[in-house]
Amino acid sequence: MNEEVTKKDSSVKKKLLMLIIIAIAVVAVALVALLVIGATGLSNGDEVTLTWNIDADYLKNNYGVRVKSSEQKFEVKDLKKLDTFDPFEDLEVTFTGVNCKGEANLKVKSKDEIYDNVIFTADKDEKLSEGDTVTVTFGSSLGDKIGEHCAENYGKAPSETTKEYKVEGLGEYVSSVSHLSDTTLNDMYEKAVKACEKELKKWEFAGTKLALESSEHVGTMVMNNKEGNGNKVNLFIKLDVKITPPEEGNEKTITVYRSANYKNVVVYGDNECTYNAKDIGLNYNELVEYTVGEKFSGGSFHKFSMPGFESLEEAAAYVTEKCQDEYDIDSNLTVAAE
Repeated sequence: MNEEVTKKDSSVKKKLLMLIIIAIAVVAVALVALLVIGATGLSNGDEVTLTWNIDADYLKNNYGVRVKSSEQKFEVKDLKKLDTFDPFEDLEVTFTGVNCKGEANLKVKSKDEIYDNVIFTADKDEKLSEGDTVTVTFGSSLGDKIGEHCAENYGKAPSETTKEYKVEGLGEYVSSVSHLSDTTLNDMYEKAVKACEKELKKWEFAGTKLALESSEHVGTMVMNNKEGNGNKVNLFIKLDVKITPPEEGNEKTITVYRSANYKNVVVYGDNECTYNAKDIGLNYNELVEYTVGEKFSGGSFHKFSMPGFESLEEAAAYVTEKCQDEYDIDSNLTVAAE
């Protein structure tokens, strides 16, 4: 009798243990199902459906356990509201350069760490024309995961990820003297005179000193490349140069005409011009010979030279001949450039 009771107790214990194992397995399945269903993308007010994926026949046939399951629905609530931000409020987009060769410049104004890892990109950023549309994307490498990435790593998500910008404010290469304001011409003239004065020192020879006494801007020539590859603005400057040889009493002043040019001068809608003020070309010049001093035993004067021309006509003709095949020329010179 005791032996039969012991066997029954053992059988009951085994069944109870099996039921506990099954229960644990069912709960685990339920938790996995819940985690899978409610993994991402939920908002307050959403409804989550929990479906039990259990093989009831298997449990009945092998363990004698009947399991009843049905779908359960839960309402999502108590989620914290996710902050959003407009990344384009922290972006400055500017366009520089000339029409058909413009460039887009993207500058982040914020020091927020999010911009260290998620960047802005433009669909095109060079060879732009006035009126073109440039599309800027925030976090393009992340694709449709950008919101999830920002939420998980920075606690906020972008409200917008793309924005279009219209290309405006590009300049044009100066093609006419009329494009140059008095302010621009005066600035060019002053810098060119300083460059010419500095160069005079290189032509001092045998103790003879050269010094600029006065100067005058006597004309402008704008040369626009026929292939659209930039331009040159050429200033003609009259220089009165004092020559002081070693011998006392033999000073003299001569007049030379110099050509000075600036490359790639751009004019904008407000008539403002930009150019590289340090890049002054003094190459369109010949050499002017001059003599100083008394005749010495050989029967000759001291002969020297410096860059320039004896007349404005010669200067204009020289520059025109050098450039007319490559450039379209506009000039306000009152002399004929023959």
